Amino acid sequence: MDDTEIGYLESGQWLEKPSRTFNQKKLLSAAEAAYMHNTGWPIGVVLHRTGLAPVPTAEGIEARIGDFKQGRYDYWALTKEGRFYFLRKFEEDTEQLTGISPPPPKRAIWWDVRLWRITEIFCYSAALYKALGVHPDAPFGLVINHKGLAGRALYTSNPARYSTSGEKICSSSESSWEKTLTQELIVGGLKELVFEVMYQLLVLFDFAEISRETVSQVVDDFLKSRT
Repeated sequence: MDDTEIGYLESGQWLEKPSRTFNQKKLLSAAEAAYMHNTGWPIGVVLHRTGLAPVPTAEGIEARIGDFKQGRYDYWALTKEGRFYFLRKFEEDTEQLTGISPPPPKRAIWWDVRLWRITEIFCYSAALYKALGVHPDAPFGLVINHKGLAGRALYTSNPARYSTSGEKICSSSESSWEKTLTQELIVGGLKELVFEVMYQLLVLFDFAEISRETVSQVVDDFLKSRT
């Protein structure tokens, strides 16, 4: 395992039975309407500064924000067929926790941030297709991957709120989850879906577990944070 390995979250979604295509202007309008105002740095954020704003491509639109090798980095793309891909470097690798004793692990996964982002991915996936005018019952595939996990310790971004020892280490390089969903399934079953993904991720850290109660609390916090 390379201690310098970059870790990242990626997700992808696609319509199982696409019935139409969307032009670049429609894609941009939907992207602007879909991203969630629950955080200072939303998934699929649409910026308007030169060099950061989405650009049209032959396939649809895409945006690159930051540098993959240094500092924060996001990439997302939305195609004319309604396929969406998102990649973000782990916040754990670009932000530091200070004033903590004993010091936090050098290479870590902050489970509370992962839970928050997983919730955001589900909500965003439904919001994007709603903004594109896709029927609520239309099936779509969704995949959520966490990569660059090997050697990382399970920790939290908020040690004052959550007790985490940092002693559970991941020996696998990645965790991948995939399912066919609809907008309505996400709205009705959000907490259970988030629990599924979190369970599959955390068990790789020496059989770590998370309770449904904790998942429910964080999902509720996310939903209440909308501005």
